Amino acid sequence: MKAADLARRFRNYDGWLPPAVADRLAEHGHLDELRRLAERGDWCCADRLARALFERHEPEAAVRVLRPFVDTGWWQAVRVLVDFHDGRGETDAAIAYVRGALDKGSPHGIERLATLLARRGRVDEAVALLRPYAGKDVVLDALVELADGHGYDGELTALVREQIEADSAMGLWNAAAVLATLLERQGRVDEALEVLTGSAFGEHGLFVNAVEQLADILARHGRERQLRELVAGRGGEHAVFRLAVWLESLDRVDEAVEAMRPFAADGSPNVAAALAELLTRHGRADEAIEVLRPVPRLMGGDPEWLVGILCKLLVERGRADEALAAIDDLAAHYGGMWIDLLFERVEVLARSGRVEQAIAELGAHPEGGTWYGSLKLAGLLVLAGRPDEAIRMLESADDSAWTAAELAVLLIDQGRVEEALALFATEEASASEEDGMFWRQFHREGRVAGVEPPRTVDR
Repeated sequence: MKAADLARRFRNYDGWLPPAVADRLAEHGHLDELRRLAERGDWCCADRLARALFERHEPEAAVRVLRPFVDTGWWQAVRVLVDFHDGRGETDAAIAYVRGALDKGSPHGIERLATLLARRGRVDEAVALLRPYAGKDVVLDALVELADGHGYDGELTALVREQIEADSAMGLWNAAAVLATLLERQGRVDEALEVLTGSAFGEHGLFVNAVEQLADILARHGRERQLRELVAGRGGEHAVFRLAVWLESLDRVDEAVEAMRPFAADGSPNVAAALAELLTRHGRADEAIEVLRPVPRLMGGDPEWLVGILCKLLVERGRADEALAAIDDLAAHYGGMWIDLLFERVEVLARSGRVEQAIAELGAHPEGGTWYGSLKLAGLLVLAGRPDEAIRMLESADDSAWTAAELAVLLIDQGRVEEALALFATEEASASEEDGMFWRQFHREGRVAGVEPPRTVDR
């Protein structure tokens, strides 16, 4: 198997156990099953087994498990070992693994290698490594960050200006922000603000990231008048967060509240949520609740997440009936109880000790039998102490592919490991020959000491 194959399968865990199932096996101590499946090329199991071995202070065994995947140069596997060695201060070992992946053609890891080199005091080497890739936004960010304080700001400023002139799209989406960072770092704050203003309010429309960075710089340098002007103008909804944080840091909480209140009143869900959090943080939860109440009707589509915040505040204060009433009023406003809003309702019922009512209401909804309804219902049944019923319900679910992971977790909790793994046997069998070849290769080369490849029939 090659790195490209592993990357493809990683996208949907093709032929592998879902991570939640691998985690549950580890939690119940079934490391033997994880090892068996890891030896068949299951990355999710190998990853979880390796983490368990690291936790048991058996790093050599963990490395042996990961080695076949790492030796393909696949960055997802390499990164696990890099993180491990880096976390232990073994920078040279981490550097060696990243270099190995790059040598095998991995498109990832350049910026991580540079960061590791800089940490070892090899900043010049790190900058030289990244300089040819400065046209990529992630690399450019890393370059500017690790070069801070090492005398490269003038060179990098010229480099970024070239990027802006050579590629207007690059200038809009990344280089302008980086250039502003460099200019601010050199004390050229007005130039940084000019660059960001052009990016934030250019011909392509409003660029939110630039507005937020503009507000950050103004706050950092105490330019309150300009920051308030930014909040009062176009893009103010995005700048007001930084103004509020700055005012709160100065113990000017009432001013922070008043700055955010108009945007919340106009139906901005993000500002309303932030304002509610601010008020709650300062012991004003009742005000927070009143801020949130009208917003779900004003914000347009998908109000459930904000309703969830409102309901959490109400339930925590023993006002579950008010939370239920708010949900019912919203359902009436939009012409009926849709499934995502019902999920919020049953959550309130469950948290207020009415789990059986939650089960009944969800089961009676037209979408209660869908895969997403079944998953929610299973959780409620387990909460009610009825795991066997949850298992039977998931076993009969129509879209079993979506519910298999949750079903497997419940089976493992009951000690029915073989039944849990049987749910994925078809996928495992379809991948077994390919993975068998993968492991036989490493077994022949003596790279996986003490690990037998899976037995498969050669065709």
